This record gives sequence, C-alpha cells and structure tokens, in this order.
Amino acid sequence: MIASLSMAGCITNNNKQDSFIPGSQTTTATTDITQTATVSPSPVPTVTPSVTPAPTPTPITLRISGPSTIQMGGGGVWALYINGQLPTDAQAAQINWVMSGYKTVNGATPQLGGEGPPGSFKIDSNGAANLAPGTYPLTATYEGVSTSFTITRIANPTLAPTPTPTPSQDGPFYGSINSDVYHYPSCGYVKNIHPENLISFPSSAAAKAAGYRPCAVCKPP
Repeated sequence: MIASLSMAGCITNNNKQDSFIPGSQTTTATTDITQTATVSPSPVPTVTPSVTPAPTPTPITLRISGPSTIQMGGGGVWALYINGQLPTDAQAAQINWVMSGYKTVNGATPQLGGEGPPGSFKIDSNGAANLAPGTYPLTATYEGVSTSFTITRIANPTLAPTPTPTPSQDGPFYGSINSDVYHYPSCGYVKNIHPENLISFPSSAAAKAAGYRPCAVCKPP
C-alpha cells in the first residue's frame, strides 16, 4: 500500500522553528550621542599699574663752626654748615639760633646778633663783656633739624700786679740831666727821657750825692 503525502510532498513538522524569510533584512538604528564639553574661560591677567616711587629726600646734616671759648674783649662768630656747605641767603632766612640760660653782668644784655656769613650767629666784644662766666648751649635749627654747640665764657684773666722794688734792689738808676729825679729802669718816666739827656747812677747813694731825689712813682731807695 502506498502512503499518501499531504501538502504535495511536504513533511509537516509540528515543532515550531523560526523561519528565515529570504529577502528580509533587520535594520538596527544607531543613535549619535553628542557630548558637549564644558570649557572654563581662561583667566584674564590682572594688570597692576606701575607706580613711580617718590624720590627719597636727602637727609639734612648740620654742623656749627666757631670758637668754643670767649672772654671779655673777644666775642665770636658761629656759622651753620648745611650738608657741609655755608647756607644760601634763602636757607639762611630759615635758620633759628637760640642760646639758652645765659646770665648777664650787671643786667646788661649780651648783644646777641646775626652778623657775619649768611645765617650766622655773633656775640660782639661788648656782648662778651656783658656775659657772665659760664657754659651756654647754642642751638641752630633748620627745617626741623637741630644741632647744638657749647660756648664757654671764661673768666677775665687776672693781671699779675707789678712787683714793688725792695730797698735791696739798689741800682742802677736813671735820671735826666734836665731834672733832679732818679728812677728805676722800669719806670715809665725813663722811657720819656731822650737818649742824649739820659744819665745813670750805680746806686741810690750815688744819685743822692749828685743832688737827685727818688721818684715818687716808682719809689726807689
């Protein structure tokens, strides 16, 4: 017996299988992902304006030049040197002098002044005579800068008294042929005798024997 085939010779398989259909194509879509990068802006450099420094002022140096001691009849002048130079007239107008603590003689003003080089300080001879002995600070100020100097008014010198000749100093003595007085050689009257009229005596006894008498000023024996 011949078995009959169904489906015109096709064998029916009851197991389900995926069937590939010729001519069909599966398309996979590709999605483009655009990434945006965050970029920080470059920092703008800070420009510091240049500042020209102010010029450094030249320091002021002061020096007082003058005598450190004065006495009656002598005075003095003190000059102020600014940075080693005598001041100009414009600088001199800004100098201020002060001598503090001065004492006067008999209440007389010492006559302090500003004569001499520009801006200088002066004590004349009368001022020195009226300034009591002592030490006095002298200060000069210019543009807020000060310097000091010490002046010492010394005591007036004491003149040694003229020694009185003693009777033992006997001779020689001098006189004039036009007078009857004899003198010591140091007597002022001897200097006034002309050489042609001068006469000498070896002793007071010889002068008296010649009729001469002792001088009442130098008082020889």
